[in-house]
Amino acid sequence: MALATELQTDFINTVKEYGTNISITQYVDSYSGAQYDDAYLTASGTTLWTWGRLDPIRRVETGDEKKLIDAGKLSLNDSRLFLPGSYNAVDTFTQFGLGSPVANVYSMIEGGKVPYYVAGSVIYNKIFVRILATGSFVRQV
Repeated sequence: MALATELQTDFINTVKEYGTNISITQYVDSYSGAQYDDAYLTASGTTLWTWGRLDPIRRVETGDEKKLIDAGKLSLNDSRLFLPGSYNAVDTFTQFGLGSPVANVYSMIEGGKVPYYVAGSVIYNKIFVRILATGSFVRQV
């Protein structure tokens, strides 16, 4: 367990030095009427802040990136976001803001969370993200 704790601490120190501030906001479906046409997304809870590192996807030969590209879920225009293992992204309606103040906003790609374990503990999460060109989800309020 000491090894996992040391690795988690080393990861956090590395992203603090070479990464950036990341805001994390979860969104949920809400409905204003009897019709599903009235669906919209609202923030669930407060925005969390942590440290992370964003890297573009440049070349893909093997691994997680290749599986997602072959499935049509990921493109070379997308990015990898590395976050501490303590963060647990749950779905595609998670929004990541980079910087403080937030300069760019990204969303998690479906099936795009890959946790890395050591001795049963998550050291970090690699999350595949796509920039939200408009700065928000469709239907976001």
